[in-house]
This record gives sequence, structure tokens and C-alpha cells, in this order.
Amino acid sequence: MRGFAHSRYTNMDVEFRIMKPNNNFELSVRDIEVIESALRAKAGRRGLAIAEGDTSTQLRAEMTEIQELLGRLHHQKVWFRPKGKFVSG
Repeated sequence: MRGFAHSRYTNMDVEFRIMKPNNNFELSVRDIEVIESALRAKAGRRGLAIAEGDTSTQLRAEMTEIQELLGRLHHQKVWFRPKGKFVSG
């Protein structure tokens, strides 16, 4: 009989083998809008803190991460482009 002390796998190893990340998300356009709005608000607060003199590396790293995520969301959007000639108003 194999005892707990002699097990070669830790609890984290077992959890990693059992739990796998979900790579298929089902989000609505509204869900994405809410996420973008929250990220913009957070970026605004972080930007204000940076403008007021907070230069911590953690704050700047978080700001960069938020901006990059917003950029990835932006670049995944399909923008409306009318077919044929388009004359603006």
C-alpha cells in the first residue's frame, strides 16, 4: 500500500492534470463592451496615479498589461465597411 508521504505527485500536480483551462469562451458583444469599459476605467485610475507621481514598477506593468489587452480586443473587432463607393456626409 502506498502511503501519502511516499506519493510522487503533489496536490498541485493532481489539480493541474485534472483542471485544464477553458480556451473556448462564449461572450456576447455586450459582455465585451462591459469588460472594455471596466478596463478603460481602471486604466484611467492608473493613469491618474501615474500623472500624480506614482512611478512604481508594478503600477506601470499593470497599466501596460491593461493597454495591451484593450489593444488586442480592439484588433479583434470586425469594423463595418460599406461595399462600393462610400461618400461621407
